[in-house]
Amino acid sequence: MSTVPLSVRIPVNLLDKLDAKASELNSTRTDYVLAILAQAAGVTLQPRGSVDEVVDSRIQAMEKRLTALEKQIQSVVNQPTSEVLSQADLAKRLKVNPSTIYKRRDYSTKFFEWTSSRDPLGWAWEPVPGASPLIYRRVRKRG
Repeated sequence: MSTVPLSVRIPVNLLDKLDAKASELNSTRTDYVLAILAQAAGVTLQPRGSVDEVVDSRIQAMEKRLTALEKQIQSVVNQPTSEVLSQADLAKRLKVNPSTIYKRRDYSTKFFEWTSSRDPLGWAWEPVPGASPLIYRRVRKRG
């Protein structure tokens, strides 16, 4: 069922009674008011559940989002943040195989753009010319 917001001014003493009755029925103020309106209109509403069920459901959804955010934060925190990285560390940072870094490396803007699109913080990287073993440096500005 689709819904639309409804804003109504209610006297404080009536609001207190609504809250008390909703609490007595283990319901929310909104659900109680909806039940009254539905009964007056002769409409049957699907119950949303008790306050505890609604709160538990919201907490579970928030915990899921929090877990996802914690994973994102952890993946960024665990990334090497040096200005210079080995091929293996850059591969770990970009979440690719080290051989992919080797195959894609060149000194053109393609590598610069590719690394910045894969880096968790959007940093661009370039190979350090003549370095052995291969190392890559963070590029602040391309120009």
